[in-house]
Amino acid sequence: MIQKETPFMSQTYPQLKFSGTAQEVAEQTATQLQSSIEELIDFRERILHTHFGVSSVPKALHAPIEDAHRACGGYSVIEAEAIAKVTGRHTGEIIALSGLSDLMDYLGFVGEEEWGCSSLLFGPQRTDDIAFVQTWDLHRKIEDLSFVIERDIEGYVPHLTLTTALGHTHFGVNQHGVCIGTNNLQSTKPTIGVVFACALQRALEQATSAVHAKEILSEIPLMSAHNYVAADLNHTFNIERTAHDVVVHELSPTEGFAHANHFVDGVLGQEGRIYSPTSKARHAYLAQFQAPDAWSEPPGLQDLHEVFSDHEAAICRHAERDEETATCGTLAFHPARRAISIIKGVACQGHWHSYTLSSLFAAKT
Repeated sequence: MIQKETPFMSQTYPQLKFSGTAQEVAEQTATQLQSSIEELIDFRERILHTHFGVSSVPKALHAPIEDAHRACGGYSVIEAEAIAKVTGRHTGEIIALSGLSDLMDYLGFVGEEEWGCSSLLFGPQRTDDIAFVQTWDLHRKIEDLSFVIERDIEGYVPHLTLTTALGHTHFGVNQHGVCIGTNNLQSTKPTIGVVFACALQRALEQATSAVHAKEILSEIPLMSAHNYVAADLNHTFNIERTAHDVVVHELSPTEGFAHANHFVDGVLGQEGRIYSPTSKARHAYLAQFQAPDAWSEPPGLQDLHEVFSDHEAAICRHAERDEETATCGTLAFHPARRAISIIKGVACQGHWHSYTLSSLFAAKT
């Protein structure tokens, strides 16, 4: 079954619902989003050409990338296969394009770019049901090619995700109140492995708790580096990952924790590269709000709207051209309500819109 819940409005992401077997949901997704998928593939291939002079994902990578994801199992490879079928592409090619930053690491990106998110995490007693808040900073074009999708897939945990037309997960919450997010990092030692969007999808579709999600995201064999967040009512974890190592920080009940696009851990940082000129400034700005006394009362959505509307530290980022980096959204995660509040586009010009996992999905056991 597929149901379109909200119209395509400038202030909210389109919301779609899919339910059925993994194959049925994958085919529904590929068919429903085909035009957006093809537009996003074309856009990302132009990005690859700009940086590497290649027209698409090198063919030599197609099969190894597909094999790495099949070995991990889960919905992502089924979805990628369905998308590959409607677009005439290879499954491994679709997976690689869905995790573009990992692919670019593997291809040896050495330039400076500003894509990558800024996040502020909270311990479970710090706020009233806000586990963490983060921006989604990517090419401005992505704002027009992204969707909030609810999936009720047989054999998997029902979940709600904000992701691109190429599927899987970028941010989400599931029926157990497990919330996940991510910040991009760059590794100088990438390998053939699972791209971040598929790793997040695996956690969202499997995890029964934040501890479980932390274990999945700590152990899955990754292609490159990312920072992951896993939170529920009882725990908040920050997880810095490379393809070779992991450092997990569990927040104390009232702690705050900021992250941007460079490694906080010094050991992992030896494998990393700071590609974003503003990453340290963004991190320093958000670190002001880590201490329990940063606010006189637990911060709410309005307080965090103001924090994430900052321009001086480049938290809220504007762009005119599609290929420039912009804040495509700001997200606040609510484990108790199994919801995500999202400001579409730049925070300074938008307002929060709440997306809640349907009671039909959330009530399933």
